[in-house]
Amino acid sequence: MNIGIGEPSFNSENLHLYKYKEELLEAVIHDKGIQHIINIGSKLIGNPVVFNDTSSKIIANSNYDKSVGIYWDDHIKKGYFSNKAMITTKFKKISEKIDRSSSPIMLRGMDDNNMIMTKVVIDNIDIGYIVATDAERPFKNEDIELVTLLCQVIETVMRNDKFYKYTKGTVYEGFFKDLLENSIRDNELIMDKVRALNLDIDSGIYILTFEEKQYSQKKLPLTYLRHKISGIITENKSLVYNNYIVLLVNTHTKVDIFENQYDTMRKFLQKNNLYVGISQCIKDFTNLQYYFNQSLKAIELGMRIDINEGFYSYEDYVIYDLLNSHYTYENLEKFCHPELYSLVQYDRKNNTCLTKSLYVYLKNNQNQSASANILHIHRATMCYRINKIEKIMKIKLDNVNTIHHLYLSLHIFELMNKDEFMMEINKL
Repeated sequence: MNIGIGEPSFNSENLHLYKYKEELLEAVIHDKGIQHIINIGSKLIGNPVVFNDTSSKIIANSNYDKSVGIYWDDHIKKGYFSNKAMITTKFKKISEKIDRSSSPIMLRGMDDNNMIMTKVVIDNIDIGYIVATDAERPFKNEDIELVTLLCQVIETVMRNDKFYKYTKGTVYEGFFKDLLENSIRDNELIMDKVRALNLDIDSGIYILTFEEKQYSQKKLPLTYLRHKISGIITENKSLVYNNYIVLLVNTHTKVDIFENQYDTMRKFLQKNNLYVGISQCIKDFTNLQYYFNQSLKAIELGMRIDINEGFYSYEDYVIYDLLNSHYTYENLEKFCHPELYSLVQYDRKNNTCLTKSLYVYLKNNQNQSASANILHIHRATMCYRINKIEKIMKIKLDNVNTIHHLYLSLHIFELMNKDEFMMEINKL
């Protein structure tokens, strides 16, 4: 980056430019941030300046308390252009002009204001636009060079931004990032943007979050992994966020997410040391952060309870999340059925596997035939074990309240990873 400070000549205008160029250099060296740089850029150019990403999200804008025009003012107020503005012929023509140009150009804006506009490009990917408007003073010929200089400074700083470092330059990434951070308060704007992205909310949308195993020796670039995942799950919108690969998948049911690619995805996860957490179906797009957190919680609880699985659906861990969120382990244990301990102790003393038989029986909705098949025993043997369990625990397994209590107790034991219980249910 060449800021081109040089030696100042002794007229007031050149001293003015020299001062702000020097401030730009200081801002980069001391990492003062994009907002500070845009403020300096506005002083340098003598007019309001906006830096927004490809989704029209404002990353930084200079402070200017006068009205420029309806569209400019609304953009500043909401932080995004409305879908109504972005589908106009004028907006599309402006976008086409700037996308064709490799350097700053002067053109007429949405409010018929004069603008200088340029693309911000990192590694051949357009990540945003810098826009200056002549609200304060008419443009001069040298303002094109000043916008070029500001763009070079912005590109230098943005190369170190963790989010934009991994961006593909799509129109939705910045918008989804804001939703994941819960930083958009205008619900009407959110739904306006969602509709513009042609997302079929009624058919079902899920968040899939991919995380690398913490102690993995094999660390591949997240951009590469994102590309490979999108090759397996083709209908998605993805981004790299906080070192996670996050996908929004539009599908009728959770079962349809992988279609015929389940085995392919499983092998890919194993090969690349990845876990994936799947949210519940999104019902409220204005609270996308909630569903993202579900996918993370699915991974957290899944790794604790089913460490070798790899696929973790939040639906399977809702009850564990409920228990984990509201009670300490010491308090949780008080809710366990007291006779479960009697059964565990009986197994340990007699080298039997009644605890595992009860666990499988409850997991299979009290279906004796299915449970017998899983345990590789005859149905008559399963029936004998159920009678034996009832006798030892002094209970009846046809009582719905008892079944609920036992099932809850098993969840608690799994969550606590209670040694004596885990040893019994993992018996061969």
